[in-house]
Amino acid sequence: MLKRLFQLVGGAVSGYAFIQWLPITKPISATKIILALVMDPWHYFIAMVAFFFSFLLHSILIKSIVEETYSLLKRKTARLWEAFISCGSLGSFFFLAQEGEWQALLILCFSVVYGMISVDLRRKHAMDTHY
Repeated sequence: MLKRLFQLVGGAVSGYAFIQWLPITKPISATKIILALVMDPWHYFIAMVAFFFSFLLHSILIKSIVEETYSLLKRKTARLWEAFISCGSLGSFFFLAQEGEWQALLILCFSVVYGMISVDLRRKHAMDTHY
């Protein structure tokens, strides 16, 4: 449970850092983003590291939501506190969208795709039946 809480806080903090380090002005201009990359590559690199950690931690939480929901529906047992904390990632996306909607949407898309790819319900079910 504490592990999921650290993942939630870490994902929110690194997502916020990504949004602050890579601001997107409206209207969105690809030339401005590329110019910022060329003029300050170190700043851009740090923003991409924050993006990587944010989407990775959020994808773990999304995977946990899917697996715990499946476990609850299939066997009527689940770790409800972990599922509840993992659902906090949705609140994290709402918070991030208040700061930067395009960056939060980017983190959300990558997190959902990677989280859904990494779900393995057959393996989890097989592991639970052996115990």
